[in-house]
Amino acid sequence: MTIVLVAAAIMTSCTTKTNKSKSSVDLPTDQTAQSFFNKEELNVFNQLITFVDQEVLKQTALTDINAAYHQYFKDMDTKIKKKENPLPLFKDVDKIKFLKNLDQTPLNSAIMVNLVQYHPRKGGKVQEKAIEKEVVAFNIRGSFFKYFSTQSHGDPVRSQLSQQLKLIGDFSPVTYTWFPANHREFNFNSYNDRLIASLFLLGYNEPMK
Repeated sequence: MTIVLVAAAIMTSCTTKTNKSKSSVDLPTDQTAQSFFNKEELNVFNQLITFVDQEVLKQTALTDINAAYHQYFKDMDTKIKKKENPLPLFKDVDKIKFLKNLDQTPLNSAIMVNLVQYHPRKGGKVQEKAIEKEVVAFNIRGSFFKYFSTQSHGDPVRSQLSQQLKLIGDFSPVTYTWFPANHREFNFNSYNDRLIASLFLLGYNEPMK
């Protein structure tokens, strides 16, 4: 009886440790990413992926995450080809609220919440009074871009995306048409591809009116 209880205790202990160590995202972290980023960065990246995953699954009504991302980007691509502007995955106010609750230092290794000023249009005319707006921007100087550009060497598709980011310094209108058009080249069961897709969708801001 004692032996059975001890065995059960050991099994319970092992199960507990396994559950605690399991990522909140049902996605193995790439070993290269584990050696490149610190624990705080990996933790924030997992939270970003989870946040985006949930909305992609919700909007596509699919249960397979890889299929859901492909379907979402396919729908985006279809709208773009019809000269329509696809709506961002999130409202700016919702995603910025989420991002501001994260640890900002590791978050800023990939993306940032920036305050920008712009002059709205009314009746076809640019208004003199500037409006401030918070937007999500890619951090070209952060550790994520160094990682992504290194991992993109020898890969013509990902190298193209890396060059776009390097040239513009942020996700640009070119990127917003390129990524959906090339979604078939990505495997969203892969940690690296899911992470860059999550950052892309978070960086797709609502238009400034």
